[in-house]
Amino acid sequence: MRPFRPISAVPALLAPLIAGAALLAPGSASGQIVANRIASGLSFPVFATSPPGDASRLFVVEQAGVIRLIKNDTLLAAPFLDISDIVEPGGEQGCLGLAFHPNYASNGWFFVYFIQENGTQEGASSIRRYSVSGSPDLADSTSGQQIFWLDQPYTNHNGGTITFASDGYLYLGLGDGGLGGDPQDRAQNGMSLFGKMLRLDVDGGDDYPGDSLNNYAVPGDNPYTMDANVLDEIWAFGLRNPYRFSFDRQTGDLWIGDVGQDCYEEIHFAPGSSTGMENYGWDVMEGPNCYDDLPINCNRGPCGTGLVDPVHWLSHPLGGIAITGGIVYRGSIAAIQGEYFFGEFYSADIFSLRHDGTAVTDTTDWTAILDPPMANINQITAFAEDADGEMYIVDAGGEIFRVEIDPTGTGEPEIAKPSSFSLSPVRPNPFSGTTRFDVRLDRATDLDVSVFTADGRRVARLHSGPTSAGVLPLEWRPRGDAAVPAGVYFVRAEADGRVESEQVVVLR
Repeated sequence: MRPFRPISAVPALLAPLIAGAALLAPGSASGQIVANRIASGLSFPVFATSPPGDASRLFVVEQAGVIRLIKNDTLLAAPFLDISDIVEPGGEQGCLGLAFHPNYASNGWFFVYFIQENGTQEGASSIRRYSVSGSPDLADSTSGQQIFWLDQPYTNHNGGTITFASDGYLYLGLGDGGLGGDPQDRAQNGMSLFGKMLRLDVDGGDDYPGDSLNNYAVPGDNPYTMDANVLDEIWAFGLRNPYRFSFDRQTGDLWIGDVGQDCYEEIHFAPGSSTGMENYGWDVMEGPNCYDDLPINCNRGPCGTGLVDPVHWLSHPLGGIAITGGIVYRGSIAAIQGEYFFGEFYSADIFSLRHDGTAVTDTTDWTAILDPPMANINQITAFAEDADGEMYIVDAGGEIFRVEIDPTGTGEPEIAKPSSFSLSPVRPNPFSGTTRFDVRLDRATDLDVSVFTADGRRVARLHSGPTSAGVLPLEWRPRGDAAVPAGVYFVRAEADGRVESEQVVVLR
């Protein structure tokens, strides 16, 4: 994530143009699902998780390098583990991730991902394995064994998540190395681990016996083990900063929240049947559009397989937005089963979407329900789940919230879901003559599609009025219109009180 900048810095006129997600909150049953605070007083928590089969305890990672324990909804005073003496703190650094071994109940192993001091300001991405002590609520701080090490060139874009998938292997998402715009093209370089999803075997021996800092094996079915131009650990390419990613515990599907550069925050999806080799596009593309000096025909990859578009994105004309990737809900509330929840760090907005295996089918803005004024969720650093699949929201301000049915209500909530509504990427973009796009509606409704300047002035209305269900093809041809000089504009579609927008660049 980027260093904090208040979302209020974005002018009010631009607010409807910022979010590419749906902007309709659930309806009449809004009081039946709540975010209930279960802990406060933490110091900049960034993640939380539970060991397999243990829903009574939630382990919370504090950025400074302390792991705290919430037991039966009570925050224990004594830390589970304190490694703050070896953690490089501050900014996007610090202690960022935690994963319990699938066999934790028998071997007591857990893995911590953090930026470790290495004598430089930038530090190094480090994974260490620790063991629980004789007390289940206290780790053995002397048991640390170095598993993975990678010196960082800059202090930002460090990723943040490690997790075990159902295949038993440990996955690590690494950012592109930092700075801005991936100037050394690391994310598309097969001989660099930066900007990649890695898949490691932390049980199967050591493929680097001469390197005391790296002690893991490469799974034999990793996709590039026979490719001399790609490092064996790599599972997927083209990520900028996959700060939070997760696997759906029911389907095995992979969901990645990738923090964007200047225009788009991305959500990527890979089915549980994937065998790797996805290329998520950075820095050839940002969101649905070409990036930097490749304005057209940019959907290409280093292995000739093309690029995988995000399944959803948030657009932001002025920057200042950083996505916090989330989880697919698999807890006890039937109404939200299978929804992928994610958020936005600066504004603490909370969204969900569904995916049918091919496309996003609907999106929902939960902010008014899960973060009403009295909840005071300020900066969302993670969506977490416990051993039962119940969902938690981690707030950098020191609080943990559990999403649950309002105990003052009765029965199962009946959520009023919005209609499915989507705006396709604008192609070509940039353009000088005509650009085209589609609006998809799952039912008949009133639709308005217009083009705005960056300061909110309408320059064209492309469609307005009752619209049938289906796909509506539209185009914009500003050539010859003196009121539309070269520059950045926003195509904005609105239906049923929801808004989606796309940035488009006009050339002259």
